[in-house]
Amino acid sequence: MSMMQKILSMRGIVCRYHQISEKMVSIDCLFSRIIALLLPKYKGDIAFVNRVAVRIMNHLLNFQFFSHFDKNRIINESEYERCMKIVQMLTIHDLPLEYIEGNVSFLNIILKIAPSILIPRPETEYWCHQLCVFLKMLKEDKFHFIDIGSGSGCLGISIAKAFSKSTGIMRDISYKAVYYSKKNSKDNGVANRVRVEHGAFFGKKMQKNKGVYDLIVANPPYIDKKFYPFLDPSVKKWESKNALFSKDCGMAHLKKIFLDSVFFLKNGGIMVIECDVAHHDFLHRLAVRLLGKKYFFSVRDQYQVPRSFWIFSTERQRILFLNCVEEGKIIL
Repeated sequence: MSMMQKILSMRGIVCRYHQISEKMVSIDCLFSRIIALLLPKYKGDIAFVNRVAVRIMNHLLNFQFFSHFDKNRIINESEYERCMKIVQMLTIHDLPLEYIEGNVSFLNIILKIAPSILIPRPETEYWCHQLCVFLKMLKEDKFHFIDIGSGSGCLGISIAKAFSKSTGIMRDISYKAVYYSKKNSKDNGVANRVRVEHGAFFGKKMQKNKGVYDLIVANPPYIDKKFYPFLDPSVKKWESKNALFSKDCGMAHLKKIFLDSVFFLKNGGIMVIECDVAHHDFLHRLAVRLLGKKYFFSVRDQYQVPRSFWIFSTERQRILFLNCVEEGKIIL
């Protein structure tokens, strides 16, 4: 028995071969072939490969649940070729599966995405969930927010969806991102409360909006360009560099947002910004200099990495936040 057969056997995957064309096999057999083709790409991580294979089969079978299908059903030639094309795009061209599927789930919404649109990360979803829980503890429902560098619209749309009386603005420098933010806002039923705009973070046209935002959220570019060689090939080839990298050791956009937030954030407002672990000390020093008496914390993500920086205006906000976040997540 070959090593590949042993691996598949350990996974309990039994491929029932049929006396038919190679391109007409059972679902069960095709699933095994996908795993065999993906294992070298993902360095033998069978658990991860199994999850990817399930997603491919769900996509192939019109997003139905692969586990509910008769594993002995025969895949036709067209389905087989589509499947092999997906595997080829993953293994040879490094195309992220999210772009193949054409959508991602993020908290309570589904977002359409395409190549170059930043794929929402679990770390971003984690702190967005924390924010929604916190705002509900504050019993805040009617507020005005801005999502800076909206990308797919994951943050702004999730907030608008969770708080039916909220209104907001989503801004991005990419026309493609603006298109997808608008489309996703409409698809998720919040387009009447969220306006999508093209432009730099806080442009000249927004000067009239001084002190009107109750909430500022941002996931700006913050990767230092020196780390480019170490990024996954799928990120380097397919996601927009403008959405990933920032000058000045990854801090140029963070500085701009902080400086402008003093002007745009309402008294009593809240700001949450995603950043790299290396930026938190700098943001703390900047917050002390610019914001004085306001309260600010670095917060760890689900992987215990400092990922988001939070700014509050009142003691009540500070106390409630300390009570709603898991122990050990906050860095004072």
